Amino acid sequence: DVDSEKMVVGFTSGADTEFYRYGYSGTAATLTWKSPKFITDPVTLCALKIRGDFSANITIKIYADGVLKSNTAYTAAGVYPLPSGYRARTWEVEISASTRVDEVVLGTSVDEIKRAA
Repeated sequence: DVDSEKMVVGFTSGADTEFYRYGYSGTAATLTWKSPKFITDPVTLCALKIRGDFSANITIKIYADGVLKSNTAYTAAGVYPLPSGYRARTWEVEISASTRVDEVVLGTSVDEIKRAA
């Protein structure tokens, strides 16, 4: 069975970054997305930039070599420090939100992220 009152169906199209919903009028469900593994030279990713609609918290988890290093709920767009003191080769990002997330960028420093903007 499908409960159409709890189901969100939508799409994005080409360069259009808006998500269009059909037949939904309730509270948005929290959705979770996890990135594929990114393999780098051993580095410390110690800064994060996030942009989105902050009508609700956006939670981001950072995994380094399979170990959870950060689990933070963000309430505003900006550039934030991440925990440091380790190096890793394999990185994953998990995003949970009931609102729009436009961009998440990780870098080895705040300056690196600001230069990439």
